[in-house]
Amino acid sequence: MATLPTNVRPGDIISSDLFNRLLAALADLDSRVSDLETATRPPTLRIFSLSGPDPIRVGSRVTAIGEGFSRPAGANTIMVDGTRVTSIAEGSSDDEHLVFDIRDPGLGGTAQNVVLWVTNAEGQSGSFSFRLEPAATEPFGTLTLVYDEAPVGSGTSPNLNAGPYEFGFTLTAAVDRDVTVRLRADLGTVAGWSADLLENDGTPITGPIPVSRTPGTRRFKVRVSVPGTGASTAILQVDAVETTAGTHVTPSTAPTLSFTRGSAIPQPETRVAVRLESTDSVTVNGGQVTFTRGVRGRLDFGFNFNLGTGFAGTTRFTWTATLEEATRANWTVLAPSSTATDVIGATGAGLLQQRLTAETGAGPTRLLLHIQAEPNGQDPVDITYMVPLRIA
Repeated sequence: MATLPTNVRPGDIISSDLFNRLLAALADLDSRVSDLETATRPPTLRIFSLSGPDPIRVGSRVTAIGEGFSRPAGANTIMVDGTRVTSIAEGSSDDEHLVFDIRDPGLGGTAQNVVLWVTNAEGQSGSFSFRLEPAATEPFGTLTLVYDEAPVGSGTSPNLNAGPYEFGFTLTAAVDRDVTVRLRADLGTVAGWSADLLENDGTPITGPIPVSRTPGTRRFKVRVSVPGTGASTAILQVDAVETTAGTHVTPSTAPTLSFTRGSAIPQPETRVAVRLESTDSVTVNGGQVTFTRGVRGRLDFGFNFNLGTGFAGTTRFTWTATLEEATRANWTVLAPSSTATDVIGATGAGLLQQRLTAETGAGPTRLLLHIQAEPNGQDPVDITYMVPLRIA
């Protein structure tokens, strides 16, 4: 740094040498300040952590958590040990999250510590080190089964009578790749009762079914046929197992459903019960309704609502009655008689009259009754009931 006088007295000569030393001192000060500012300013593109399965393997979907990532996500160059990532989940990424699938950077079948970094218009992040395992030869993950769509009972109560009833389930597969799942619906050895697996469109399921990693869900139904005589009770067990030899996917078993002929149908939503009270110009067999082609049929549904002892306040229950989109062609559906009711206090009821006609070209379909409400202090009510419609 240039040497400067400590003070200047009146009459001292201000020389060019003194001026040059002043300028040199100012330049040196500016350089030192710039160095300090650069050293203390955090980078605008950083990786804080990496979230994913444990362990992270080649092919795993992971999330880099940080800041300064570009949008769209494809504007970021993501590198793992020099290998560029090519599969980025655009819809799940933002300026603080990058979701992508790990490619093999050349592990050679051996787990290694690798380095992740990201480059975009802001520059390049610092490197982030993590342990990467080779791709597994078997899938990893978990299956979950949920009973979430009930059939409609008949009579003054939503009871299970003789005939077929369809129960809806959702299979969720949180897995690291597309998988194949074998479903099983079992009623044991109870005489006269039977259970059949169906696709959501009613097609029989006769073997393992594919379930993709994205979105990872698959809906299906179990048709339970109730005999008119003989054994009056049965227990339904539904389970799902991934079929790969040596699989690491945890199987799932849905809660058992206990049936008694003439008694209430097991419900996934206990605050609502739906029954088919009366009909006109149709035939009812269990939970299934058969129409005559070209003849308008009428279905009268009753709803019971019970929000629990001590519940106070007014709750508005709304409902819709629609035919399944994929199979509704050539059915005529008149406007429903009602779409809502207000329940004051804990309990209440509602009525719906629905008229339909199976025209020329119509095929089997399902009537879906979707009921919703938002009771104060409780989880929302959001449940669908289904009625299979057939044509004589």
